[in-house]
Amino acid sequence: MGGAGQYRERVTFFLPGAGQDDGAGGVLPSEPESSFTLYARVQVLQGSEALRLGLEQGQTPYRITVRLSDASRAVSRSVRAEWAGRTLAITSTAPSERRDQLSVYGLDSD
Repeated sequence: MGGAGQYRERVTFFLPGAGQDDGAGGVLPSEPESSFTLYARVQVLQGSEALRLGLEQGQTPYRITVRLSDASRAVSRSVRAEWAGRTLAITSTAPSERRDQLSVYGLDSD
């Protein structure tokens, strides 16, 4: 498990609210989104690592590492993250081999 000192950044995750069918094949939000904040380690990925992970080029890729918890298990591609004034679109998540950390990958969507 990573030391407590590596989780120095505060990242807020926004979960979408429940939706309601609009009758035309779309979904209208019927409830407000909810959010939670976790301490994390945030890293900008280098080009070669982003390519290996299959992330798009032209946007800045990030890895956000958090402790695995009930809250962090809710993070998925439908969630957005905010950190240091940036909004990140989540592209994928992966637990560590020991299942004590979660790596969240995202692209700067600003």
